[in-house]
Amino acid sequence: MYLIVGAGHDISLGWWSDYNGTQTSQVQATAARAAGATSIAVNANTLEVGTVVQFTGHKKLYRIIANTGNVITIFPGLIKNIQLGEVMKYDNIQGSFILTPQNAAYQMPSTNIMEVTINATENIRG
Repeated sequence: MYLIVGAGHDISLGWWSDYNGTQTSQVQATAARAAGATSIAVNANTLEVGTVVQFTGHKKLYRIIANTGNVITIFPGLIKNIQLGEVMKYDNIQGSFILTPQNAAYQMPSTNIMEVTINATENIRG
């Protein structure tokens, strides 16, 4: 895998995006909402507080902070509008990230196992 510094990359969130709750069907917005909104009307669901979600219209990651069953409150507020019927993804999510290295270039020739830490910032424009 090659990652280019400054470019957006879709990267799996690993076990953070493996949903293990009780929701089994698709969750959709039942009304359009403007950027900045935190309460989203949705079809009946059982998504748990703390679940990481994403809308199909953009790649920003949100966390559920409240759920009445038909209205989900997210944090942070929407960065883009969502449409009526837009699907809320809650399992196997991939985020969009930009590498933010401390060095402009790396050369790491090695014949042994190495541990590398890579810093990345969420690409909210992705």
